[in-house]
Amino acid sequence: MKRIKYLIGIAALLSVMFASGGCEKPLDLNGTYRDITVTYGILDPAEPVQYVKVYKGYLTTENAITVAGNYEAVLYMDSILVELTEKKNEKITRVIQLDTTTAVPKEPGTFSAPKQLLYYTKTTLDVDASYELKITNKYTRAEKQASTTIVHPFSIAAPSNVMNLTVNSIPAKFTPPENGYAYDFYQRFYYIEVSNTTGEVVKRGYVTRKLNSNPVKSTGKESEIVYRFNPSNIYATIANQLSPDPTVTRYADENTDGGCLELEIWAAEQNLATYIDVGTATSSIVNDRNFYTNFESADNSAYGIFSSRTRQNKRYGMQNTTTHNEDSLVNGSYTKNLGFDYFYKYQP
Repeated sequence: MKRIKYLIGIAALLSVMFASGGCEKPLDLNGTYRDITVTYGILDPAEPVQYVKVYKGYLTTENAITVAGNYEAVLYMDSILVELTEKKNEKITRVIQLDTTTAVPKEPGTFSAPKQLLYYTKTTLDVDASYELKITNKYTRAEKQASTTIVHPFSIAAPSNVMNLTVNSIPAKFTPPENGYAYDFYQRFYYIEVSNTTGEVVKRGYVTRKLNSNPVKSTGKESEIVYRFNPSNIYATIANQLSPDPTVTRYADENTDGGCLELEIWAAEQNLATYIDVGTATSSIVNDRNFYTNFESADNSAYGIFSSRTRQNKRYGMQNTTTHNEDSLVNGSYTKNLGFDYFYKYQP
């Protein structure tokens, strides 16, 4: 962990001015430039492509936000080599050189201008291996590296076949995967919108709610992780995320992938969980901030996170439990004005 203090105050600033002869000399707040590398790479064995973002710190006398939109100011372009070294039983089994791409969709924003440069590989990960990410400057030969294990795949044991929305508490259960440390839980509801004019499906959408306010952490001794939640709260989420639309009739999307309800569980490796914990906003009046990184370099100029995560999804039907689920969707106090109808009335 790297801990940095920002304690610049008015008194300290005035003392610098007086020591330098008042206003006779301009105060230069910029120090000597250092090559600071910031990296974000989260491996996921469930994904076909692995992406790593590498960018550099910059020094400027101009507006910092404006400079952040300069493509070349924050990226290394072709001056670095990014590699994954795969190891099993302390032996190197593969060295994977990452390619570059700009073909990754990114919402508009300061750091998306004009495009993103990411390092990627389509190599299938071995969940039983560990991986070291190494970034080498082609000109200075300086190296910066971090390592991670891979969170193994897992399966959801409960709910098993149905998700009953008429009860106030049900358990989400699963056997903790190897290298998993912290978990997030999400409930999702899928729906379709059918045009009242043409009878055609004009939209397939979903709403999502996060079930846990803080990550559920493993002690490493549990044989099973159990997290209880109220499944019926999804109705309030539907009401918050959808608005009435008199031009369509809505239905629960029962025909897609096993049902309209879904439980999604994310599992994170310990370094990623720590990185998120340390970076979480605090209400403390103390100005000190902690920065966690598992990157290493000879001159302590590497920051960021290299870790792994994976997720498991399971779909559930609404009709397979009880018609009361649909009664609450069609006529319930939260959603009765949103134009939902019973799925059995839908005629494709």
